[in-house]
Amino acid sequence: MTRLVFNILSFWQVGSGAGMMGTYDSRAARDPLGLPLIPGRQVKGLCRQAVHDAEGFDKLPKGTTVALFGTRANAGQPLLDNPNPATLRFTDARLPEVDRVAIANRDDLIEGLYQIRRSTAMNDLGTAKPHSLRFDELVIPLTLEAQVTPLQE
Repeated sequence: MTRLVFNILSFWQVGSGAGMMGTYDSRAARDPLGLPLIPGRQVKGLCRQAVHDAEGFDKLPKGTTVALFGTRANAGQPLLDNPNPATLRFTDARLPEVDRVAIANRDDLIEGLYQIRRSTAMNDLGTAKPHSLRFDELVIPLTLEAQVTPLQE
């Protein structure tokens, strides 16, 4: 098992795909305790892209991306028939356990992890376009951890 550490230095958001009518247009992904996270699927995608880029700069041998992350099955092809399956499993990236324990059940601390960003689209005259005001929930800078484990054959 390998630990991945995401030391995020600016406000960020991995969207949950949901908003809150009348409050937010987009909301940050949260775990069941209300704490921010990066879903394992996105962690895997970030790592896949980093390895792919390293291959492109000749920092890793060609084929490393496929060896670690596999290839996507073609549409209609059963996943079990994929000739190049992934060899790694990624967990969600979450706050370190010591922080999770300290914050759990403290709504005041949990809500302090989030900020609202307001934005609007501007027209050529420098005024706001109608109906373009957005309220997005962002997460403050912090550190998250994920685990990478090899898949068993």
